[in-house]
Amino acid sequence: MGRVRSTSYWTAAATHRGQEERAASHLERQQFEIYLPRMAALTNSGRERRPLMFPGWIFIKIIGTWSSICHTRGIMRLMKSDEGPVRVPKYELDRLLELTRSDGLVHLAPRLWVGDVVKIGTSGGAYAGLTGIVSEMSSTQRVQVLMQMLGRSVKRSFDERVLEVA
Repeated sequence: MGRVRSTSYWTAAATHRGQEERAASHLERQQFEIYLPRMAALTNSGRERRPLMFPGWIFIKIIGTWSSICHTRGIMRLMKSDEGPVRVPKYELDRLLELTRSDGLVHLAPRLWVGDVVKIGTSGGAYAGLTGIVSEMSSTQRVQVLMQMLGRSVKRSFDERVLEVA
């Protein structure tokens, strides 16, 4: 006996630039369930913002017919194969939903923690190759690293992406 495919599933669609909310509104009017995951972030000035986790993309739950999605305002293209819309693996979407808290935002575990020993990567400029200890972190991907230089403790700020756990 062949495998029975679920009648409802999630797919993804590319939106026109900056049209995610518009597409979501039009899809909801057509009775589609949508998901636009957002994250909490702070600007350099300390103000909270809620950027989209996947700018330019929207997740849509398909139950039955889906052809109207392709003609919805804000949608550029639906991810399709010969069999119809490409299915987003259930475990992937379940994991995102699991990380979504009551505030509606996806909260990811940080890659680095205060106290971690880190090595500064090659794009760390004059500090490349040095090691230090993470002393502070901000949600703007800036990390304060405490290093020993010339017999003194020096604190420097780095973009999180140039640091590796040592």
